[in-house]
Amino acid sequence: MADRNKKPNNQRYSKGGARPQAGGERRMNVHEYGFENPQAGRQANARVTREQQERARELRIQRRKQQSLDQKKYKVKKKPSAPADPYIMTGREPSREPVKQAPVMQTPPVQPKAPPVKQRPAKRIKVRKSRDNKAYAVPVKDGIKPVDKELDAQQKQAAEIEKISRQIEEKEREKQLGITTVKEKRKKDKKDKKEKVKRERKKKSLDSHVKAERNAVRNGIFGAIAVSAALLVLAFVVYHLVSYVAEKPQSSFITEGSIEHTIGAKALVIREEEAIISNSGGELVTSVTEGSRVAASQNLAMVVPEDNKNTVNDLRNVQSQISDVQQELIADGNVGEAKKVYDSFNENLGPIIDSIRSDASTGKLQSLATYSSSLSVLLDERETALSEIDFNDERLRMLRSDEAKYQNALQKNSAVITASKPGIVSFRLDGQEGTLDFDLVASADKNEIKRMINSSVGAISAKFNIKAEENVCRIVQNDKQQLAVFLNRKDAAATDFAVGTKHDINISAEGIVIQNAEVVRCENGEDGMLIVFETTRYVEDLLDMRTVDIEIVITRSSGLRVSTASLVDAELLDSSRTGFAVYFDADKNVKPESFNVGSLFNINIIPNAITASDGSSNTPESVVIPGCEVMHCEQDEKGGVLVGFAASSDFARILSIDKEFTAGYQAVFLDSTTGLGVNVDKVSTMNYRGISSIYVNNQGFVAEHRAIITDYDREFAIIIPVAGSKLPNYNTVIIVNPKSCKPNDKVV
Repeated sequence: MADRNKKPNNQRYSKGGARPQAGGERRMNVHEYGFENPQAGRQANARVTREQQERARELRIQRRKQQSLDQKKYKVKKKPSAPADPYIMTGREPSREPVKQAPVMQTPPVQPKAPPVKQRPAKRIKVRKSRDNKAYAVPVKDGIKPVDKELDAQQKQAAEIEKISRQIEEKEREKQLGITTVKEKRKKDKKDKKEKVKRERKKKSLDSHVKAERNAVRNGIFGAIAVSAALLVLAFVVYHLVSYVAEKPQSSFITEGSIEHTIGAKALVIREEEAIISNSGGELVTSVTEGSRVAASQNLAMVVPEDNKNTVNDLRNVQSQISDVQQELIADGNVGEAKKVYDSFNENLGPIIDSIRSDASTGKLQSLATYSSSLSVLLDERETALSEIDFNDERLRMLRSDEAKYQNALQKNSAVITASKPGIVSFRLDGQEGTLDFDLVASADKNEIKRMINSSVGAISAKFNIKAEENVCRIVQNDKQQLAVFLNRKDAAATDFAVGTKHDINISAEGIVIQNAEVVRCENGEDGMLIVFETTRYVEDLLDMRTVDIEIVITRSSGLRVSTASLVDAELLDSSRTGFAVYFDADKNVKPESFNVGSLFNINIIPNAITASDGSSNTPESVVIPGCEVMHCEQDEKGGVLVGFAASSDFARILSIDKEFTAGYQAVFLDSTTGLGVNVDKVSTMNYRGISSIYVNNQGFVAEHRAIITDYDREFAIIIPVAGSKLPNYNTVIIVNPKSCKPNDKVV
């Protein structure tokens, strides 16, 4: 954009020219530039100015190119350039003033016959360089002098070349003559100094390189040592960290215990019971507690008509207040006898409450009705026992008086139910009181009893709204009760439940164990086996139950009991198989190769004849056990041989041959495949369900011992020491987590 302060060309004027007149533009003198027309003079002036600018720019470019070529050709040190033309390079911003022109003179009109006017010479023009490297013309006083510096530049260049060539010739001549100037000597000294510095630097570089190599080797050695030390420290830390985090061996004394093998079943409870009928209907109000023993003709309950219902509610409210006051007095500790009764019943309530919690946590809710019935009976018995105690409290006396008043009022207007015979009273009825008895169970078809077992309810509920001619309660004889179960054939064999055999029965819902329940009926069929047990125990506890879940104990083993987790490399028989082990002493010279695992042996124990005091002799019957499969065979450190057999037939007599054959015997073990056998006069026999190693704590170190497993289940095993060994015993400290250690390890 043009400068706003820049005046137009028609307003430019020279230093000595006339200023423009007011009210009009300055007029150009027709004789000022030699043109009669003022406009033509101005155009000529502008054209000359542009041509001079272009020519000056070209000359500068050519001069710079020539200087660069000379420097490359002669390698002459560049001299500082001459100061710029003050009119071309000023080093400052060029003036923005317009070119001064001669003032336009006011002349009179030209007369036709006037003599010609003498033309004034044109002013000289200076060429100046602006900031944008452009030249412009400036008029000077002495007239126009064209700027032509090309000729001057060529002359200067030629003079410079001539000077350089002359200097080169002089140097060559001095070199030929052997003339050494001070300047060359200085250059040589400078060169020698540079070479010396270069050699010293090279030497220092070599020394530093060697030193660096030595430092690298030293650092490498130190680094390897540091890394090795760090690895050792890391290994030490990791070892102790793993030892700290790893499972530590845990010890425990071997304790005496037992293992039971049971069969679960649903049992039908049969009792000798008699139902009592009410002649009128109404609400039942009991006078005795559930499960209490009553005498003949004793008042059991009242059947209150509907119009006396409010009196019944008042009676129950008073009884509730009596219970609250009694508990308050017991909590204060004022009545010691009541506290004892309260605590004794709490002990009976504890197992039932624990069973409820256990079943609730596992989602088993089918026994809740049984638990509720048992709790109700115990609470009624507790209230009866507490009612017989004198609390020596005025509030209780008043409440007892109100209770007696309400009971007397009800007895006047209600039907009284009395006991027909002595026994245990129960107000829980299921409709089978008159039909289900001992005779029916003894003679009925097993399928009919199976149907009754499956269709009967578990806990019997009580009913307090009575109709006329309906059963109110029942009187149960407490001398005995029967439990009928139906088992699958695969669960047990009929020989295990022969009539007359006795078994223990566990009833976990009630927290009781019925011991020595006798089998009174056992009927085997294709679809299963009916078994009827008879017992005289816990009749009152099962009074409110028609069916109950039981566990029948088939076998029970006792001895040194350890957890199955403490067994090491155990070899166990299947749960469906049983067997026995035979130990041959080292003096019998029996080889382990004689009993290959999987071989079948026929075992025959031939007793010696027994001589009586009168001289007569008697030979007991031999013991024969065919088809005994070898399950395990090993030789101990003393040279004795232990052989484990699995038997499919009865082997009970072989376990007691030392007691039965006091006169001695011969034991023959015959291999049924090869016909070879072993004949010895003395063996040790024991039950065998497997063999295993156990780790024991022997004076702070882990020691390994072999043990025979006589019985086991999912959690525990019964073990005995191998014949000839005294360990393990009741004083043995066993390692219960053998995976955390190995033999000869130190027990921390």
